[in-house]
Amino acid sequence: MEFTDMGDFNKENVFRAVSQYYAIYLNSLNWNDEFYVSLQKMMRNKFMTLTYYKLMGGKSHKTCSEWVSSDALAVLNSDIKRFQGRGLWLEHVVPKQRYITDYCEGIAREGQIDAQTIFSVMNKCFILATITKEENDLLDANRLRNRMPDTWGENASVFTRYEQVGLKLMRNPHFGSKAASDFTVCL
Repeated sequence: MEFTDMGDFNKENVFRAVSQYYAIYLNSLNWNDEFYVSLQKMMRNKFMTLTYYKLMGGKSHKTCSEWVSSDALAVLNSDIKRFQGRGLWLEHVVPKQRYITDYCEGIAREGQIDAQTIFSVMNKCFILATITKEENDLLDANRLRNRMPDTWGENASVFTRYEQVGLKLMRNPHFGSKAASDFTVCL
């Protein structure tokens, strides 16, 4: 089945596939060998997002981010073949390293990570938005680039960082329009 628009797209299938691949990867690491683990740092940091991009059919701000600012959407709509390099940032709404990767790796180090745990974290916190460089600089200026505000808690909005700096996001109308057609995970 080829996904043609957001109505056909099933985000849950993508998250389940990413969760399965990430669990396999984390469980394959020798967490007792700190040198080996340090060599894997970049891959550990990028694994979820790269797997997500691959399942979404490629690295595209247009189709991979569920949320977008109005300024970023204007750039995406202007000339889709040339938007890359025009000051757009693909942003994790909830900073991935601190709130997803570190959490999952902590459980993996104890030998207890599974795909369902990862899926639960992804479902809550793995949210991408496309914003402009200027909007990203605004997050930086307010020290919110890689962390949530101190007031953020269990029941708070995942968009708290953006709300705090006055940045509004909307659903990306292009999200999922070129998602990969096969989510079969070979175990």
